[in-house]
Amino acid sequence: MIGYMSKPSVSVVIPICDRREQLAQALASVLQQTRPVDEIVVVDDGSTDDTREMLVDLVGTCSKMPSTMKDVGVFLP
Repeated sequence: MIGYMSKPSVSVVIPICDRREQLAQALASVLQQTRPVDEIVVVDDGSTDDTREMLVDLVGTCSKMPSTMKDVGVFLP
């Protein structure tokens, strides 16, 4: 379509490993931006603290999370 400009999508990637408090701060910062994000990808590199559980709780309770956000976990032995 000539002259049509779609709105660019915004994705945020947050790598994390055993930094529960920093993840909460990073997510809060992302959600406070003036341009809402379309996707948040959290890459957990084998956290041994309760980072994953905290993230699952946040996704379930935060109304500002992108509607497409889902919890997909892959665990390798």
